[in-house]
This record gives sequence, C-alpha cells and structure tokens, in this order.
Amino acid sequence: ATVTLLPVDGGLLAADRLDRQARVDAAAVPDDSSHHLAAAIGDDRVERWLDLGAGPAVLPLLRPGRATHVLGLELGARAVALGRIGLALSAARGVELTVADLCAHALPGVPPGRFERVTFNPPMPIGADGATAPGPGHRVSTRGERVIAAGLAHAGRACAVGGEVLVHLAWTRATRALVAALPGAVTALCYGEAAATFALLRWHPHRRGRAVREHTAALTPARPHLGRADLDAADATGAG
Repeated sequence: ATVTLLPVDGGLLAADRLDRQARVDAAAVPDDSSHHLAAAIGDDRVERWLDLGAGPAVLPLLRPGRATHVLGLELGARAVALGRIGLALSAARGVELTVADLCAHALPGVPPGRFERVTFNPPMPIGADGATAPGPGHRVSTRGERVIAAGLAHAGRACAVGGEVLVHLAWTRATRALVAALPGAVTALCYGEAAATFALLRWHPHRRGRAVREHTAALTPARPHLGRADLDAADATGAG
C-alpha cells in the first residue's frame, strides 16, 4: 500500500506514506504549519470557508464543522484525489476539493468578498533569502514566493467584510515585504531560529488603514504550536 490513513478529529485523512513524501506529487501528511493553522481557527461556525493550498483536505478534517461550506483549492491532483477519499471515508459534508493553480489570474468557484474565513498554507520557498531551512515534511517549491504573493492577493479579494485570513508561511525579507504591503490589519506571530523563521498571520483585509504588528513567540515541548489564544493575546497587547 502506498497510502496511509491517519485518524484526525474529523475522521480519516488519506495521504501518501511518509516514505513517499519526497515525491513532487505527494499528498502531504499534516506538518507543523497545518497544526499551527488548525489551532488558529476559532470554534465559531461560518457560512463559507476558503482553504488555499488545501492538500488532501487537511484543515477541514483537523477542524471539522467550522463552516457550512468549505472550498479547498490544491495544485496537486493526487492530493485532491486522496483528499476526496478521506472526506468520503469521514462522511464529511459541505467540503469541496478542487484542483487549482494559485498563480492563475482567477480561481474556480471563488467570487470576491464571499468567504468569512480564508486559510492559506503555502509551500516553503526554496532558497528564499538564503535563509529558509524547511523542516522534515514541509512542502517546498522553487516558485514559493510567487505562490505566496498570488495566494495573498486571492485571499484578500475573497475575504468577506468582517472576515479574516489565516496564513502560515516562511518569514523572510521577501515575505515580510509582501505582508507589509497588504491593506488592513495584520498580526504576525514569529517563531524559530535565524536559519528557519516562520510566522502565523491573522489578517483583516477590510480594516481601515494599513498596519502590521509583529510579535515573537516561543515554542516549548509542552506548547509546540501557536493558536488562536496567542493571536488574541498579541492583539490585546499591541505592537510586540
């Protein structure tokens, strides 16, 4: 068997086995970025959730029941195929998984301003600033920075007024510059070491003005992932 079934909160997630994760078309298992994003999603249920870079429906299965309708977009056809298997095995309702290239001018089924929640888990740029050193299991791409720029643009257009965008990404000079140019308010929780720094972002594209509040967060064995409480605390304290 080349596929593994992982028990998750929403049922069963179908992905490629760990010894096949290096394949270009691999359906990735949840990695640290998935768990940071999952923990950042609130317990409230929204009407529409757009998940960019969905993989095999990782976030909808890690955080089930958080939207009436979830649209997951993923470049890898194999990840989409296995994701649909996992969704069927989990009897997941209201989750649609579609093949799409985030670098395209328009995305299928994504009207502007209709999604109260948008999540984005882009691949790690290879060689970005010569600084990003992805960990085992992280998805990587030679066009990572282009995907991040395009995905942020799509996310901002798709987000409804009053909605939020949650992103996990490599935190480099290039991605900092992309985030600094975003409209609205961004909270960035940064963690890691100099050679491998990452950030969990909460972005409200429709807030007036333009502001990025950057905070440094420490992870511990007892607290290996950031989450919504950390974002709320950062917002409460202002600039870090």
